[in-house]
Amino acid sequence: MLIEQPSVINRIANRSDLEILLDRAKLLKSNIIVHSKAKSVFFGLSQEYQDANVLKVLIPDSKYEIKHLSLSFPNIACYAKDLNAILNANKSSKHNIIVETTNFMGKNDIALTMRCDKELKLCFDYFKYERRYEKIINTEIPNSQLLYHYEDIKNTIEEFNKALSAKADDGIKKFGYNGFIYFIPPTFIKSVKSDIIDLNVYKLFSGTNDTALLEFIIKRKKVGEIKIIYRTHIL
Repeated sequence: MLIEQPSVINRIANRSDLEILLDRAKLLKSNIIVHSKAKSVFFGLSQEYQDANVLKVLIPDSKYEIKHLSLSFPNIACYAKDLNAILNANKSSKHNIIVETTNFMGKNDIALTMRCDKELKLCFDYFKYERRYEKIINTEIPNSQLLYHYEDIKNTIEEFNKALSAKADDGIKKFGYNGFIYFIPPTFIKSVKSDIIDLNVYKLFSGTNDTALLEFIIKRKKVGEIKIIYRTHIL
């Protein structure tokens, strides 16, 4: 008699896996953190800051020791604050962390919920965010025109230095440079003094002709690169 495997199962998760996810969310300054198992990539989006829906991608440098998730941990998209709540519940109650996952797609299985003791948190639709990542990284940028490339913008271009150093209360900074108008949300780049920030400006050929993608590339010691990509209008 053939017994079908359940399509949804409960897995006991390692605390260290959730700690890694939360650490990546803090590094990217994103309140939504996503991990793609197939792509072996962490990326994030923010929905409660002024940089709403900005895509942030971590590209670690292989020469540095980077912590990895357990091989059994599924694809996931969730709030960073929910990870923190589950970790706190685990610390205080000593109960296991349970991640409810699909169980029929192999490397494409996704986390549905996380719970520990009395805390129960819903995960987002992973595939929704994975499609957004694919569209920007593998479709829009490769098929766009590179308009401008600038290196070390905080140290070599005063206009960018002022905008990227602005406080949150200052609001979105608007300025012109080399014939292009920029709108920079304050504090959307969480940089440290030793960071080098490069910028690529792409003109999109799909959709309207007045749209561009700004790709800020933060080069950070002992980490690698953090790419921050967002859509803007060409004025």
